[in-house]
Amino acid sequence: MMIILKGIAVAFSMYSRIPMPRFRWGEKDMRYHLIFFPLVGAVIGGLLYLWKMVSERFSFNPILFTGVTVAIPLIITGGFHLDGFIDTSDAVSSFKDREERLSIMKDPHVGAFGIIRTIVLLILYFAFVSSLQNEGTAFVALLFSFVISRIESALSVLLLQKARADGMVKKEADTAGKGLVVTVLCLELAATSIICIYLTGVYGLVSILVSLLFLLLYKSRAYKLFGGVTGDTSGWFLCVNECLFSFSLFLMTVFGRII
Repeated sequence: MMIILKGIAVAFSMYSRIPMPRFRWGEKDMRYHLIFFPLVGAVIGGLLYLWKMVSERFSFNPILFTGVTVAIPLIITGGFHLDGFIDTSDAVSSFKDREERLSIMKDPHVGAFGIIRTIVLLILYFAFVSSLQNEGTAFVALLFSFVISRIESALSVLLLQKARADGMVKKEADTAGKGLVVTVLCLELAATSIICIYLTGVYGLVSILVSLLFLLLYKSRAYKLFGGVTGDTSGWFLCVNECLFSFSLFLMTVFGRII
């Protein structure tokens, strides 16, 4: 039980701003923390569900609803994954060779292209989420994106080739009890997908399939551009995956109106 509690504390301490008990981490404490990484997404999804109920109760206007919906994940995570998106965007936009791209991602300075791409990402996400305010089933499917994207991100950290031999992702993969953690994460993905599809039908099914296809594309791009995955590319994947999930739901609501 103590191992589980410590694993949860490590996961929330690393990937969220939610206060957790402080203790000195050892390799044993980090061994299973990726199993609990999706719980951060579950908290985000739960808070967004509560926010939607409050918004409906008091008839908040669409801009307020969407703005807070977009802000809640950033507040909970502290922008941790968005930082990776910015660094990766800067590296990709440099059109340098592989080693220089990796060096750019480690640079603490923020480049113009990283800022530009972040603004575009947030605008698109704002627009897609806004279209789902009055789409009850599609919005419920959106809540699952925060869990599914984190499960896929964790699996990519454990299973894909690493770009650096000394990076955070390499350390996480090395300290994890890989066989058990991968098995549990796969079970979490299967269970979450089944529940999502049961509750939302085709909305959940199509969005999950798109998300899995994007995971394959991410692997191909990460290998080509960086020689593997890093902590920053994992953040990039998570941010784009959640936006793509909302885009898939938006397209299905449009298609549903047409037919």
